[in-house]
Amino acid sequence: MRYPVLLFLILVVSCSLPRPTSWQPERVSFIAREGMVSFRVSYPGGNFGGEGFFIAGKSFFYLEGLSPFGSTLFQGMLEDNRALLVSFLERRAYLLSLPFPGEISSYWGTILMGYLPPPWLEGALILENPKGYLLKKEIPPFRVMVSFDRAGNLKALTIKEDRTLWRLFFAPGKTRFEIPPLRVRGEMSFHTTKELFSPAKPKIVIPEGFSRLSWEIQK
Repeated sequence: MRYPVLLFLILVVSCSLPRPTSWQPERVSFIAREGMVSFRVSYPGGNFGGEGFFIAGKSFFYLEGLSPFGSTLFQGMLEDNRALLVSFLERRAYLLSLPFPGEISSYWGTILMGYLPPPWLEGALILENPKGYLLKKEIPPFRVMVSFDRAGNLKALTIKEDRTLWRLFFAPGKTRFEIPPLRVRGEMSFHTTKELFSPAKPKIVIPEGFSRLSWEIQK
């Protein structure tokens, strides 16, 4: 009796294992978007959240919060190998250094808005499983894994080396993120977004006298 049961279990497991496929997600060219976003972030020292105006270009993500009286409460920018947040209420600047190569750090706006950078399809391995598809891309010394549903919509994205460094989860109008080495996690909910064709990238200047706190994601 145990042999038919064992054969059945082997069959079920083999059917659920991912296997190579010729399917590829559609190449979508992301330009830029802007709108309002509400967010919340938790970290070992506490948590914060709010609402702000955002601009997502292909390579950057900018966030700005305004008071009811029109004064700037904070500005944030994720671009290249740095995330910067300037809090005018606290008179502080928070800087996070990222270890990622240009093939990742040149597409922050694209990624956070739930789009796949087209160059990632080159030389990638795409596997099929019962829930959809999994793309594996080697960007030395990192590995990128992206999961899709059957319609080709991004569901999750993971960047790792020896351990997971950055994890993103996507749903309609929402992006969740985790930075395991720093025990940071957060969620962004996008509202009233519209497409931009000639995005102007804002500039952030840390005012003189502001204190600076810095972190670095260790590989």
